Amino acid sequence: MIKTIQYHLAPTPEQQTQLEEDHAVAIRSQWQTNRAVFAAMMPNLLPFFDDESVDEYGLFCNKNGQLNLAGKTNGQVIYGLEPKAECAADIAHFQKAAPVFSLSGQKIKYTPLLRAYQMPESQGYVPALPLQPLPEHPDTIILLGLGLGHVLEELLKVCTPKNIVVYEPTLDFFRGSLQAANWQAILMGAQERGVRLFLQIGQDASGISSDLTELRQAFQVDQVFALRHYHHPLMDAIFDYLVSPDFSLDQLVNGNVEVQPTFRLTQYLPPRAGRIESHLEREEAAEKVTAARALKLKNLAAFAEQFPDIYEQFAEYQPQQWQAFIGDDGELNVYHETRLGALYHARPSELAAQTQQLFSEEPNRNDMFAGYTGGKLRRYVHFRHARKFGKLFDELEDDGQFVPDVLSSLIWFGLGLGYQLESFVQSYDIKSMYIYEPNPDFFYWSLFTVPWHEILPRQREAGMHWYLNIGDDGTYLAEDMFEQFHSDGGYLTASAFFYVPMHYPGMQANIQQLRRDFKSYLMLCEYYDHVRYFLRHSETNLERGAMVLRNNPSLPPEMADRPVMLVGNGPSLDDTIAQLQARRDEFVVVSCGTALKPLYEAGITPDFHTDVEQNRVTYQWVTQVPDRDWLKQITALTLTSYHPDTVALFKDHWVVFKYGEAGTAAFLRPEKYNNAFFKLDYCYPTVTNMAIALVVSLGFKNIYLTGVDLGFKSHDHHHSKNSAYYQSKDSKSWHDYKKVAGEGIPVRGNFDPMVFTKYEFQLSSRIMSQLLRLHPDVRVVNTSDGAYIEGTQSCRFAELPEFSAQNRSEVLGYLQEHLFTREGVDAMLQRVQSRNQREHVSAEVDAMLAILDEPVTTRQEAMDRLGREKEFLLDMYRQEQSLWFYLIFSSAHFVSAALVRLLYLSNDEAQSLENFQRGTEIWREYLAVARDEWLDNGDALDQTVIKSLLPPDPAAEETPVKPT
Repeated sequence: MIKTIQYHLAPTPEQQTQLEEDHAVAIRSQWQTNRAVFAAMMPNLLPFFDDESVDEYGLFCNKNGQLNLAGKTNGQVIYGLEPKAECAADIAHFQKAAPVFSLSGQKIKYTPLLRAYQMPESQGYVPALPLQPLPEHPDTIILLGLGLGHVLEELLKVCTPKNIVVYEPTLDFFRGSLQAANWQAILMGAQERGVRLFLQIGQDASGISSDLTELRQAFQVDQVFALRHYHHPLMDAIFDYLVSPDFSLDQLVNGNVEVQPTFRLTQYLPPRAGRIESHLEREEAAEKVTAARALKLKNLAAFAEQFPDIYEQFAEYQPQQWQAFIGDDGELNVYHETRLGALYHARPSELAAQTQQLFSEEPNRNDMFAGYTGGKLRRYVHFRHARKFGKLFDELEDDGQFVPDVLSSLIWFGLGLGYQLESFVQSYDIKSMYIYEPNPDFFYWSLFTVPWHEILPRQREAGMHWYLNIGDDGTYLAEDMFEQFHSDGGYLTASAFFYVPMHYPGMQANIQQLRRDFKSYLMLCEYYDHVRYFLRHSETNLERGAMVLRNNPSLPPEMADRPVMLVGNGPSLDDTIAQLQARRDEFVVVSCGTALKPLYEAGITPDFHTDVEQNRVTYQWVTQVPDRDWLKQITALTLTSYHPDTVALFKDHWVVFKYGEAGTAAFLRPEKYNNAFFKLDYCYPTVTNMAIALVVSLGFKNIYLTGVDLGFKSHDHHHSKNSAYYQSKDSKSWHDYKKVAGEGIPVRGNFDPMVFTKYEFQLSSRIMSQLLRLHPDVRVVNTSDGAYIEGTQSCRFAELPEFSAQNRSEVLGYLQEHLFTREGVDAMLQRVQSRNQREHVSAEVDAMLAILDEPVTTRQEAMDRLGREKEFLLDMYRQEQSLWFYLIFSSAHFVSAALVRLLYLSNDEAQSLENFQRGTEIWREYLAVARDEWLDNGDALDQTVIKSLLPPDPAAEETPVKPT
């Protein structure tokens, strides 16, 4: 039985509710009886009866009417459908072969759990334990894990030990046992039979050395039996030492033995893992092993041809932690060498099939289009039509979720041994398959179980795209998928289904992060209006004399070591700004976005100001500073596309092209320009990302952050109180921060154990950390009292060492003379402008519209038409004559993703084609409107405003700078 809770519940919510109501009286009665017996016999544990909190695991009634435990966040249950029967079976097995060790050091014969002939690659090693039949009156039993208590009930039915020591580290489990187990029978039965019962609740056995010492001294205990009820990282490590040939209580007591828990992702075992045993006879086992080895050789040959990098990795691979055996069912299973638990607790192929069945019943689809409205940019052509797609999806998806026969994309997390892979590709027509398996051992053993040599060529011939990522624990999952989304045909991922048959606790956060990232991909990606204003704003700024950052910039060592302070507008800036004012001359100061007004209020004039947005809202933020002469002392250090009206407020304008932007490619396409100017990466999504990427790229090595909180402790204090978010220090923000950030995501704080953040800030922190990993020689010190940023050093502002006063004019002069230039800018501008021919643009749009007129009568024809559209766009790029390509390509990628999604919303092909046609009409309108706006008003600058941002808008009182 798979351990996902959906498989354990009644078929409908109504039936599940009725089931729980039917058993509520019996559960309450058991709880009351248990409370009475604990009050009489173990009153010290009574507080657990009044503690209804759930840390992680909650109690539920399964569809068989039995109580079980399930994780709140991961949905994984502990037991199968019959917890009591499971525990009875465990005790029956324990009776026959109980692990045992001696406190005096007496050696006990080891019994192999498997035979070498039952293992495809034993290499002379088989797992073994010191085992003996359990006596009727054993001296002492150590129970590692209580669970719901049924195992203790069953144990007392078959033997009468002198001592039972129970370790239960998970308080939720003990709370659950108070409702599920018959503690009256346990406690009173133990007392009547003279069994000393020690309940170590909340203890993970880390103090077992002192417990064993007390047992030996008080009761002359020597022989101890160890019953492991479930797998736990530390208790498994302790169990491994207790039953090892090297066990010595004296060494353990003296601290000479280091028992290390196993927390690494590749060492994870489900709590109730499978048992390592096989009773296959030599002849039958030999037949199975021979077939598995032959399959491995065929598979390696197939990978050598189609995925040579995977072949190189696994041709001579030796499993690191997991070994294989052929179980009684004749199927290959794997076990962890030191934790001694099997990956599958029942027939592997059946468990795998159950996960596939669950997928078909409750599909887990990525939804990249939900809530895609545009915010303050909602009037853009792109967002007007994106909302039309969203409305269409809402209408068409009212019928609920299902898995269509054709999947444009499937993202599979955790291959395991892959028993269901062949069935999956036979059941669905999958266009793109992404498989992530963090454990290389599992993939290696899949070579013995999966007919890769048949699946790979067959599916490639059918046109399926494969992407196999083996060994990544999820750290780079989002980066990989972001790259895939932008790859050739990557728009298929917008309609991806998620399939998670293997549970990896360490990977869950990364999978959830990917879900959030998918929703942001389309937001972070470019689109027509963004490119349109990038081109126009950049052109205007360059025409007005903006200096451009040269390629491969560098500073002399004495300047590179100068301290640079990046000032963000986080709430903790209110606590550090006075200290910055007192030490202002020690730093080159960079103002980030809305931090400009707090700096002005504090009397601090920054050397640079930077912003990441290109719309005109930056003008509204900057003009919250009432002193235009003060602004004219500051150099704007920004992307080329910074709004020209805002640029005009500053003294000078130094710019850098943004890496990966379509507009950047339009300017730098010829190699001579691409080699001449720098392209800034890792500069999104927040302005502080851009600031840190800029100063690192300029060559500075000592960077300090203040007000870069990337989080908050209160929804009422989310930015500096001196910024334009507040009318005054004592007023509430005009900005409904809870609406934007929600309740907040708890994360590690820079100084505090925890602060709250929102998704955008989480992404910002990740991007910063990625940048810093690429520059290990850069030291970044964070004085902000917000979220911790991996790769930075935490230090309160007051504890920063003192620096000598900086000759900032020398630094700025060097930057201007050696790192920024006007050389080649005019020729680059002329080339871009020469491509903007009205007739040429009109002809290109007409050709795209003509492709949309092509009739389609099957899904495949629709996909082929999307391919022709993309090929037409790429031809435009290759011919190097088109500006329209740069304007529309990203939007075409977005729309292709939407159209693919529409094409696979229904199993009925005719309905799918109708959905596809309705989406095509939205795209047709999008193209026409975008063409007309560009041709008729292409010289316009962005005019976005935020009406609620402290009216009146200063722009209404003066004439904006006219574009040239």
